Order: sequence, then C-alpha cells, then structure tokens
Amino acid sequence: MPTYKPLEVIKELKKHHGCKTVKGSGGSHQKVRQTDTGLTSIVITNRDLVEHEVKTIYTQLGLKWEK
Repeated sequence: MPTYKPLEVIKELKKHHGCKTVKGSGGSHQKVRQTDTGLTSIVITNRDLVEHEVKTIYTQLGLKWEK
C-alpha cells in the first residue's frame, strides 16, 4: 500500500487547491482550511499517511482526490 508524506500532501493542497494552514495548528497535527468553501481537515504530520487517509482529507475539504 502506498504511503504519502504529510508535508507533501499539505504542500499539494496549498499549491493546487487553494488551501491554507490555520494559525495555531502545530505539533503532530496541522489544520488545513479550503479557502473557497471554508471546510477544514486535520492532517497528521508525525507519520506517513496511507492512501485512504489522504482520500479522507480531500473529501473533508470538498475536493476530489486523484492518485
């Protein structure tokens, strides 16, 4: 099963989907907000993410995830 680096997932969300990290989020988790819809999701940053976790993050932000 493929794994994804959490900081790369956040970078992709910011660069291509108009997301921003919420101020004050830090430690082992980061809160990401989709600026158009206002939807938010929490991203675990202390370990690699498996495919279904990345898909869940995209779904919570109202985005379509493609491999």
